[in-house]
Amino acid sequence: MLIDELRENIKLALKEKLETKNDTKYSVYKNILDKAQKDAKEKKTEIITDDYVITAARKELKQLEDTLSYITKESDNDRFLKLTESIEIVNSFLPKSISEEEILEYLKKNDIDKNMGICMKTLKGKFGVSLDGKTASKVVKKYIE
Repeated sequence: MLIDELRENIKLALKEKLETKNDTKYSVYKNILDKAQKDAKEKKTEIITDDYVITAARKELKQLEDTLSYITKESDNDRFLKLTESIEIVNSFLPKSISEEEILEYLKKNDIDKNMGICMKTLKGKFGVSLDGKTASKVVKKYIE
């Protein structure tokens, strides 16, 4: 389970933080766990499933990428490098998302109605958290045309 892997990563990152004073990994994993716990609490469940962890990791990735978009290497090199490292850590943790080709193939193969809402709902039902919303939206727009 990803939640077990996340907890183990937090333990290892904490040891690394204490040894090297680099807290990037620890911060990233801790943020993901905190987001997953918050999502589970909002859904009034005590069990943190892999779906919560993946959703939380995607939220963390989006937040990091948004922050990075406002910083250049020249303006704040240390922060730029730390954000880049954090993004790599999240990407290494996240399971592979469904590809654009797989999404388009599914839509065509199942002759899904060419309606944005219907397509997105169908894709979310089929692929769940392994579906990246931004990628799916882009593919559906092409499919509808």
